[in-house]
Amino acid sequence: FYNVSNAHSGSYSLLLNKRCIYAMPEFDGDVSSLQLSFFLRQPHAKYQLQVGVMNSLTDVSSFTPVATINNSSTGVVPVSVDFSSYTGSGHYIAFRNILASGYSGNYSYNYIDDIRLETRCAIYPEDLPYSENFDSYTSSTTAKTGVAPDCWTLAHQYVTMSDQDKPMVYYNASYAHSGSYTLLLNYRGIYAMPEFNGDVSSLQLSFFLRQPHAKYQLQVGVMNSLSEVSSFTPVATINNSSTGVVPVSVDFSSYSGTGHFIAFRNILASGYSGNYSYNYIDDITLSLAASKALEGNGNDFSDNEPLSQKWMTVFPNPTSGMISIEADGEIERIDIFDYTGRCVATVEHQTSVDLSGFASGLYTLRCTLPDRIEVRRVVKQ
Repeated sequence: FYNVSNAHSGSYSLLLNKRCIYAMPEFDGDVSSLQLSFFLRQPHAKYQLQVGVMNSLTDVSSFTPVATINNSSTGVVPVSVDFSSYTGSGHYIAFRNILASGYSGNYSYNYIDDIRLETRCAIYPEDLPYSENFDSYTSSTTAKTGVAPDCWTLAHQYVTMSDQDKPMVYYNASYAHSGSYTLLLNYRGIYAMPEFNGDVSSLQLSFFLRQPHAKYQLQVGVMNSLSEVSSFTPVATINNSSTGVVPVSVDFSSYSGTGHFIAFRNILASGYSGNYSYNYIDDITLSLAASKALEGNGNDFSDNEPLSQKWMTVFPNPTSGMISIEADGEIERIDIFDYTGRCVATVEHQTSVDLSGFASGLYTLRCTLPDRIEVRRVVKQ
């Protein structure tokens, strides 16, 4: 359909106007592994759009809805549909034009533009610690670079965002903890990290945050579905007394749900109103919480205690600097976590680690061997 006002980019969009089902080309794979993003305009609140999956294009009853979209805005807005909840065997992603409850008629106008179908990016337990510093996406020196980090999703917007107001990589060294770039969340909405393919309650998230005013707050939580704002469960609310860049650590052990998407929700402190809540996020590290890491494979892992016929020892402990690690197999990787659960260093294929430059305190060493992972605690004097 030719009309610039209905399109997100260019002058054309896909118009669905009569109540029917329209299907994309067949996907030759597992649809539940996908995520669909597009821009949508619905000129009236009575117009709704269902996104789902069909087993057969000739059998209307095989359509299984995954998400229903009814925008509060009549403008062009972004939509993201996560198919992880789909358990069927269909291979056709389809759009069904419907009307809101209480309305009748043949028409339901939906203008669709800039469709993007991609495999959901996921973080697996073996990928931990996962880190993101937002410095590798662009070399732009414009403050609002317009670049979004890969595999992150704008799951919900409480107010309509233009492209320049959506979450993006932001250039300003004063707002960053390291480098010159941060993730800027400025309009009130929910922004989700890549899906974690494991138990979120076993995790700890560390990052650096700048909130330029006391009225700006940030909730960190978990979502079951990126298309259901009600599935967001807050775990922590951060409102810094300082307006500088400060460290934040969130432990997810209290989370008892089944969600796999860690997400950030921009909110305002009680007594404030408006569309904006500025939060600048940098140097994210998602890691196994220290308490979970120490559980290992169900054993106590007391220091220097052999595990059955397998063994690993760390010495000296306590230490003022250099420590050595000996084991029955090759040590492929050592991840070092501080007392907050933040990964502070990683070395590969080494049997010694120099802690002389680290602050005094308790550190956790997560050592990867070919057949297992061993965890040890070390006291740095």
